[in-house]
Amino acid sequence: MKRYILQDVETGKLKAWTLKSILREINRDRSNEYTPYNHTDWKEGWFNMGVEGDIYNLIGEVRI
Repeated sequence: MKRYILQDVETGKLKAWTLKSILREINRDRSNEYTPYNHTDWKEGWFNMGVEGDIYNLIGEVRI
């Protein structure tokens, strides 16, 4: 299973998230007209929806 290593911008703590958790973060608090990101375009969403650098930094990925 693949996990993504993220660093919390505020605390500096590292977290290991699944893609499901990442998609939940990208797509949360959006309007009904919003088309959610999915497994094919999540990186675009990560960088365009204010997650990268504002909340978390994507460090890398590992297979478990």
